[in-house]
Amino acid sequence: MCLLASELRFFYQDGASHLFPEAWDDYLSPIPESERGDMILAYHAQLNSTDDETRLKAARAWTRWE
Repeated sequence: MCLLASELRFFYQDGASHLFPEAWDDYLSPIPESERGDMILAYHAQLNSTDDETRLKAARAWTRWE
């Protein structure tokens, strides 16, 4: 299945956030406010960090959101 850019934007950037605001807050939590303009890119950076704690925190938040 190939997701369209609009579907990715809805699920990971803006859209689903209105349906599940509490879960969205948890999803946002590991990402600094200045990096939230592109959550997929921000999570990519966090999940590929050299810091174990950063990677784990991001992985847990991403998994809960999924």
